[in-house]
Amino acid sequence: MRYLDPIAARQTDAPLSAARHSRTALTSLSGKTVALISNNNPSMAKIHARIAQRLQSEFGVSVIRSYQVPRNFAPPAGSLEQIARECDAAVFGLAN
Repeated sequence: MRYLDPIAARQTDAPLSAARHSRTALTSLSGKTVALISNNNPSMAKIHARIAQRLQSEFGVSVIRSYQVPRNFAPPAGSLEQIARECDAAVFGLAN
C-alpha cells in the first residue's frame, strides 16, 4: 500500500517508514482486506457502511476493518504503519 501523508513531519519525527512505500499497486480488490479510516464524525458511519457494502458486493473485498483517528489532530504515532501492515488498501474519510 502506498499513501501520502498530509501531515508535515516535525524535525524530531523519524523519517517516513519503508512500510508506507514498499507495496506495489493492487490490480484487484478481490479477496483483499480494506481499511476504512474515519475521524468519528457521525456522518462517516453511514458513508462507511455504504462503502463497505459496495466494496464487498461489487469488488469482492473479503475483509473490512474499521479504524478511528482523532478529529482535528494527527493520527497517533505508528497507527498508519499498523494499518499498512494489517490491510491491503485503505479508504480514508473525514467529515465535518
